[in-house]
Amino acid sequence: MTHSPATGTGVFLESKRRLVRDKSGQEVISETTLYLRPAQAGLYEPDSRVEARGVKSYVISRAVLDAPGLGLPDHAVITLK
Repeated sequence: MTHSPATGTGVFLESKRRLVRDKSGQEVISETTLYLRPAQAGLYEPDSRVEARGVKSYVISRAVLDAPGLGLPDHAVITLK
């Protein structure tokens, strides 16, 4: 799938190394974090392959962050190897 602001599927990509935990609880290094709409989170299963800016990566984890009633933007966070 290709994400595009023109279709309402834009993604914010952050290239930053950080220590995260994978689905088994092991500490691993994430090289890239994607921020996107909560409805898109289901596309990113842990261990699935993703290509971001021409670099092939694998999903480490995903989380949907919402704040009902606080007026903050809901979003999903996807960490990549």
